[in-house]
Amino acid sequence: MRDFTKGTLKILGWVAAFLAVVLVVLRLGFVDVITVGHNGMAPTIVAGDQVALWRGAKVETGDVVLCEHPVERSRYVLARVIARPGQALTSERGQLLINNQHVRRDVGESKRFYDSVAQRVDRYIFATEYLGNNVHPMFLREHSQFDLRPHTVRTGLFVLGDNRGYRGEDSRTYGEVDESTCKGVVFLRLVPAAMQAGAVDSAASNSDDLGHGWLDYIR
Repeated sequence: MRDFTKGTLKILGWVAAFLAVVLVVLRLGFVDVITVGHNGMAPTIVAGDQVALWRGAKVETGDVVLCEHPVERSRYVLARVIARPGQALTSERGQLLINNQHVRRDVGESKRFYDSVAQRVDRYIFATEYLGNNVHPMFLREHSQFDLRPHTVRTGLFVLGDNRGYRGEDSRTYGEVDESTCKGVVFLRLVPAAMQAGAVDSAASNSDDLGHGWLDYIR
């Protein structure tokens, strides 16, 4: 039994070492690691999450991207690509329309969410949005309706946060982003916010309620 345990630990050690080498190679060549600073992408990604960014990946509609802010050039924005040049956007009765077609969404239950940046608890309606081949979760603010002024995308990308009740970090506030400034596509949550040093009980509850864990694939 002791030999079996020693053998198992040795194998696990080799696997861990191999994975460490792979991560270092990826980090040097293809992947950046960033810590999210706002809740505009909740419930998909929350403030404090550590995520992996595939540097230089081809950007597709539905991707979560990190791009240069079109006005404040010293910082980057994190949001989901909703539309590309030539596509017309608007909203009707709280629902997103692209080229006059309703984007399907399934509305679920209400959830309490602790915003660690604003340090307050809000209530949101948890929903699922079907954007082409991409299916992702989203938040709608309770007792408030999503509204988007009619806009036809000119030359950039129109991006929205999955937290549609949070207006400050997407194209509703700063307009289109230049695709050439996009650093890459977010594809993996490495460490959830609740596991970061100094995380509070409410942040831990968010991760539990939303099902966030280590090495989650980001849709």
